[in-house]
Amino acid sequence: MDQPFQADRGRACGIESAIGRRAKRCSSWHLAACAVTIMLPGLAQAHVRWFSQVAADNVAPQALTTLLTSPFFVALLLLALVVVGGVRGIDVRLAEGNSRLMHLLRRIDSRMSQAAAPVLRIGCALFFAAIAIYYRDQPITLTPELKSPTSWVLPLQLAIAAGMLFRAGVIPACAGVVLLYLYSAHVYGIVHLMDYQLFLGVCVFLSLDRLSQRHGAADGLLVLRLMVATSFLWVGIEKWLYPEWTCDILRNQLPTLAMGLAPNFWAMAAGFIEVALAFLMLFGGVSSQVAAAVLFFMLVAAIPAVGAVDAIGHLPMLFPLFILATTRNRLPRRLPEHAAWQAIDLCSLFLMAVTGMTGLYFLTHELASAAHVQVVTIWPDLAVATLASAALAAWVLRAVRQNRPARPRP
Repeated sequence: MDQPFQADRGRACGIESAIGRRAKRCSSWHLAACAVTIMLPGLAQAHVRWFSQVAADNVAPQALTTLLTSPFFVALLLLALVVVGGVRGIDVRLAEGNSRLMHLLRRIDSRMSQAAAPVLRIGCALFFAAIAIYYRDQPITLTPELKSPTSWVLPLQLAIAAGMLFRAGVIPACAGVVLLYLYSAHVYGIVHLMDYQLFLGVCVFLSLDRLSQRHGAADGLLVLRLMVATSFLWVGIEKWLYPEWTCDILRNQLPTLAMGLAPNFWAMAAGFIEVALAFLMLFGGVSSQVAAAVLFFMLVAAIPAVGAVDAIGHLPMLFPLFILATTRNRLPRRLPEHAAWQAIDLCSLFLMAVTGMTGLYFLTHELASAAHVQVVTIWPDLAVATLASAALAAWVLRAVRQNRPARPRP
């Protein structure tokens, strides 16, 4: 593997050079539609760690202040806010109506809520059987870059695949998945495994469904949506703070995906699309299902260009996305004030989520590489990251306190 490339701290990554001429005037909605249409193939490659030759955990991320003050980042953020606000307006109109679409979505949700666990169990069985067979010569634990020479990994993966096929074997199989996750975190670091928290979400969902047939599926679907959405948020932010990883792939391995656009432009814009879709998947109404469906088709669209590694590696993401695209978002039921949210409320939350999650990502990866960086030189970035993360954490804690079930009086 080539030596990791580290961009100079504090320097812009050449993003502004992507815009060489003045664009024609058009509405924000036209810009959003064009951006989504153009960047579908690039966004589908959600995990650049699998293919990039320069990705490394000991490399410090791009300076946070450089990212947040980039004119191009600010412009895309404003565009995303306009789109999120517009989507909220559409969600409200659909929720207030009694259209055939809403009736259809309710019927699909009723059926898929019951079938979600069996579908996901089949998906997990296919995935673990596939990686055990495809990577039998060079075993991996969960994803293509998480390699392991230990002899017990392959038999455990086959046992997990077999256990997932039977309802009685779900709990032992999930325990096996958690074991592989913890082992991978021990070898590669917990920061690396934060990209793959959706595996834990899958285990929680299947375990809740197995232990409680009445309420397990509903609670499990909420946990699954939370973990899958935050996973995509995380890897979307990765494209902002480690743009050189995506640029390496577009320049050296898949230049056709860039379609003539500057790789730095592609990395930042694709990150925004992924983050916006993940946010809507978590806090949207009907748009939550649409966002999951869009991410599903993006991942599928990349398979012919990337190959078997992409197809097998994305199986544990495709099945949860299919389930989330066909079931209604349970989060609004846990947030009573969600129904009263206006477009400005969702936009404010999106702004907080973007800055807070980006700050959290920067803190975790900067601290992981602290041995190679003098903290004194990056204190402005650490201060901004800490404040943004604290603001998001405060909102989450307030939401949990306000919406937790009241204790019954004696």
